[in-house]
Amino acid sequence: MAERERTMKCLRAGVEMARGAFGERARHLHVVWKLLEHAVDVIDRLPDQEKGWLIAGNRSGGWNHIGMTAGEANIIEKIRLMSAMKPGDGSSRVAPQRDDIDNAMEVLSWLRLIDDDRLRRAAVVLARKGDTEAVRRIYCPNRKPSRHVAFDVRTRAAGRIITALRHTMGIAPAPGLQFVENAK
Repeated sequence: MAERERTMKCLRAGVEMARGAFGERARHLHVVWKLLEHAVDVIDRLPDQEKGWLIAGNRSGGWNHIGMTAGEANIIEKIRLMSAMKPGDGSSRVAPQRDDIDNAMEVLSWLRLIDDDRLRRAAVVLARKGDTEAVRRIYCPNRKPSRHVAFDVRTRAAGRIITALRHTMGIAPAPGLQFVENAK
């Protein structure tokens, strides 16, 4: 029951975001997509503690506490980049608040509701404001470049999340850009 309440709280916040971005043209798909974009942004703004631990030796007069050379640190940074982790420490002046992080984690947990792995990965890249060419390579590598790929990823990912929320939690879209809880 608590999960449904957290989901409804996130959806209410998403309705406000979608109305702010799209005005009267906002639809249920826009609500879910704006929540996904916001969640990815919040997580990206979190400080990267692992990076801080890895470069701690660089701040202590050049002596590295964990015994890494500069070359080894560069190799680790390359591995982080190849693993789709952010380069650098990602520190920002405004740290997300606890409620923002909780809401972001709830929204990101909805990604497990998308059964297509390529669609899930492409949606995260697109929500991160990634290049549409990278999204195309992930989602449909055999298709010619087109501006429709980003639209397809956005609508299919949000649509699958809305459908899964209806089937798993009994939360359905209602007229007037609302979401209602139905008895399962």
